[in-house]
Amino acid sequence: MSTALGSGLLRVHHSCRGLLDELPGYAWSEQATARGEDKPIKRHDHSCDGLRYVITRLRTSGAKRQTD
Repeated sequence: MSTALGSGLLRVHHSCRGLLDELPGYAWSEQATARGEDKPIKRHDHSCDGLRYVITRLRTSGAKRQTD
């Protein structure tokens, strides 16, 4: 998710206040990462989890990037 945001592949509209408020604190468990698991720390993350599910679904479905 951070890669998509940082590269400009993902943009978040300013009206998505909950997501924008959560994004700075969204982090992955270092212990889980060391085990090769994709496991975020479960704290104030409902909007971020929803976004992560969408990104994962789009990636696995082979969805193509739309241009402006």
